[in-house]
Amino acid sequence: MKVIFKYEWLQFIRNKTAVIAWLLMLAIGVYAVYYGRSFQQRQLHTIYQVDTAYQANVTAQLKKFDITDTSTKDAKTNYKTARDAYMGEYYSRPMIWKQPHALQGLTIGQSDNQPFFYNMWVSAKVYNNKLNELRNPAKLKAGNFDLAFVIIYMLPLLLIAYCYNVLAADKGNGVSRLLAAQGVSLQRITIGRLAFRSVLVLVLAFIVSLIGFMVNAINSVGSMAGWLGTTTCYLLFWTAVCFTIIALQKKAGITALLLVSSWVVMLLVIPAAVQKLQRSPDSTGTQIADADRDYGSFIWNMPKAELLDSLHTLYPGWKQYLVKDSSLIRGIAYYILTSRNMNRLGQERDDNILREQKALQRFDIINPAFAAQLSFNKLAQTELTDFIAFKKAAAAYQLQRMDYINVFRITNKEITRSEFNNKPVFQQPLLPVSLVEWLAGMLPLLLLAGAGLVTGYLLTKRNNL
Repeated sequence: MKVIFKYEWLQFIRNKTAVIAWLLMLAIGVYAVYYGRSFQQRQLHTIYQVDTAYQANVTAQLKKFDITDTSTKDAKTNYKTARDAYMGEYYSRPMIWKQPHALQGLTIGQSDNQPFFYNMWVSAKVYNNKLNELRNPAKLKAGNFDLAFVIIYMLPLLLIAYCYNVLAADKGNGVSRLLAAQGVSLQRITIGRLAFRSVLVLVLAFIVSLIGFMVNAINSVGSMAGWLGTTTCYLLFWTAVCFTIIALQKKAGITALLLVSSWVVMLLVIPAAVQKLQRSPDSTGTQIADADRDYGSFIWNMPKAELLDSLHTLYPGWKQYLVKDSSLIRGIAYYILTSRNMNRLGQERDDNILREQKALQRFDIINPAFAAQLSFNKLAQTELTDFIAFKKAAAAYQLQRMDYINVFRITNKEITRSEFNNKPVFQQPLLPVSLVEWLAGMLPLLLLAGAGLVTGYLLTKRNNL
């Protein structure tokens, strides 16, 4: 095998076309790293702007606690709003965001389709968010040119270009007959050549991935190992596909056609067909928007006695407080009840989406591109499950913050500086990928690769290579 690898290396460096193709794919991979990094930097810049504006609002609100002279109208107003818990929220405009994982720069995933920051003001609703950016439909269909795209879609083409004539070239120029006459195992040579050329592509993938790790300051051993492991399993699958088709011993042109056809079927036809099976409930959010409007009108027009009963069912401790201001209690109840209802509807919708997605994962055994992309996205926390978890945590945090403020309002108590600073803090949910979960995700690829390698080996045996 060492001799085969040495011979293949000499053949490779002498083949200018093969070298140029390798270097060109390396350049494409580097550009994909740059593209992903640029996207991540734009999101980080948005987060910086959001955080800067929020911190400035908080600082301005805290300064109002220092006012002692209330002889002027503005000073008197600021003095009151500083100690009004509700107005403190109004002026500070709390914001939360999903901090991007370092691997996001390599696989954007759902990051450009899902909201990554939310306004926590009481009238804003997480599940009826109005901060979504306009989406370019063409871009959504084509996807992002990140490193995951290059690995999943482009490296298999390079592998096909390198491997399609592993056996056909020798048969065409008569070398295979000469080797057979000398008792050399064509099977061993074919496997050795295929292994070398697959390693060439794998090394390219590793080099570009390492560049991506350095550019994005990725230092988590688990993240890097998961990424490289997924890359290896995916390219092993395509090596198995090449081995199986090459073992059929067709002419070079037919072999190339079969391999390219396999690429089209595996990466275009099957994913599109599987995705057609998914039913996306209320993908535009129209039903949720209508429900929010209708339910809000119902709550606002509800008699005060019924409204209080509904509120006291959720907060029985509030029965001890006598609230004479009907507008106050109606406002508190309106935002609490409508937010809870919207959270319930939104989470039901998201649960349905997750069930649909989980059902589609049963087709991973024939959908290797989706299995690899899903693994990359989970490692980078850019999968839909990560954004749904973030959304759910944001909705729960908004209610928690609302409850904190409403205690001051319903008890008619002024908020102090320390109480203003001690408001609940948002904790971003993390969905780390365990080794067992990663292996489960790789199982379809490993099974397909194993089946392909065994089939190719048996075909070479049957054809007396």
